[in-house]
Amino acid sequence: MDISIHGLSPHTVMTIDQMRKAKSLSRSQFLVNLIDQQVDKLQFTSGTSSDESRYTELLTKVCQIIENNTAALTRQDTALEKLLYELEAENEKVLPTNPAE
Repeated sequence: MDISIHGLSPHTVMTIDQMRKAKSLSRSQFLVNLIDQQVDKLQFTSGTSSDESRYTELLTKVCQIIENNTAALTRQDTALEKLLYELEAENEKVLPTNPAE
């Protein structure tokens, strides 16, 4: 089974890929496992139209969770990059990299 990820930001897809590589899984298997974990928490009967809409809602919710977590990580990365830049600028003031020869 192959799962396409439509409507997610490229950064979110990269995050999914990093998480799945850490577990040595394909993207499809990682997402199937994630969805299965959520399905196990809910009660589904076999193949009713109600189940189909609930499953679709579940898929949407899982993707939204990934998207939200990715946005939070992006904000943290941006803050860390800014802090690192400020520290490097402060170091330049204290310890010039090219002292006068």
